[in-house]
Amino acid sequence: MIDIKGKQYFTLEILHQYYHDSVSRDFNMSATVLTQSVLNGLRMVSKQYGNQLIVGTELSDSGTSPLVVPTDGSCLTFLLTLTNFNFLNYTNLPLLNNNNKIYYFTNRNSTAQNGKLFLSTDISQYNSANTYNAGDLVLYTGNIYQAILPTDSGSPQIPSSNQYWMLTDANRYVSSSDQLNWLPSLSTQPSGGLTDFTVIVSGYNEAANDYSRVVYSPAPITIPANALYYTLDLSALSPGKYQLDINGSTQMIYINDELKGQNIFGVVDIYFDSTLPAGYPMLSPSNQFLATPPLYTISFLNRSTFWNYIMRSSTGVIADARFSAVPSLNITSTKPIAISDTPQTFLLNVTTGNLTVPVPSANRDSLSLNSSGNNYPYYSTIHLNY
Repeated sequence: MIDIKGKQYFTLEILHQYYHDSVSRDFNMSATVLTQSVLNGLRMVSKQYGNQLIVGTELSDSGTSPLVVPTDGSCLTFLLTLTNFNFLNYTNLPLLNNNNKIYYFTNRNSTAQNGKLFLSTDISQYNSANTYNAGDLVLYTGNIYQAILPTDSGSPQIPSSNQYWMLTDANRYVSSSDQLNWLPSLSTQPSGGLTDFTVIVSGYNEAANDYSRVVYSPAPITIPANALYYTLDLSALSPGKYQLDINGSTQMIYINDELKGQNIFGVVDIYFDSTLPAGYPMLSPSNQFLATPPLYTISFLNRSTFWNYIMRSSTGVIADARFSAVPSLNITSTKPIAISDTPQTFLLNVTTGNLTVPVPSANRDSLSLNSSGNNYPYYSTIHLNY
């Protein structure tokens, strides 16, 4: 009888503040075809259990190291596919303009906080010179703040101003900063009236922890003066994240032809990298298993909206400080309120008949886009039969 023993490399968990237990069961997590081949070659397995992906391997005879040691710098790539199509309704992420974009997560981001090893990029420090839109996240005095109303350099508002910002906590949530443009390795690009294009592609620079190492610089592209498009050939590059510079204009991109024809929400790249900060490596410098395998976290923040209760014929007031005390047919919160699967208790005082009744909370199906021009894009509309 053959006795095969295994050991866990890492666990990846997905959390969401919308849920009362913070457990997000909204995704399928699967290895790419290339990664599955790598897993097989390294005697590794991956398995999803609920909101967790667990990756392990076969042990060597010593029982303290893997049977097959991965090469330093090798990568495992997993795809996140949404199974809940209402996900963006209750998640603090852009609802529109997501075509050909993916969310990118990696243990190279190294944004540990609150005892968790987050894989999202770090939230940027508040900068009074920047423009912030409602829903944007910033880091200020060690905590994460969410913009309630837009601000810009002409009228900056520091996050301690609770008229423009609201405090969340210190966790590193997924944000629009984690979005990359997905490009196939061979694509057609608009010329914009130009005829000459200089392309420079930069990859990850371990020393600087950025994407400044030039990995590809093909001969300049020249097209006829009346051509509307040109061909961008990046097939020499391996799948991954890069900085693409075309004539001095840069963007962060993700290349992987396995994504063609698939509705992929996100990509997770896990590196065997000896240069990672404490907590993120999966093996010791001598390729021994760690006493506690890393638990990587991707965490989503629930969306906050203005809650808009619409009365049928009577006026009323909701007895809560987050709503106006003036009776109205259209009762709207004075600030955004986070939606969650845990109902909040609000009491409605109906003017006609002097009734006091409970009213339902906003839910993920009540989202509507704002057209009133007060600069906050999202509302939750709840119709009441009073």
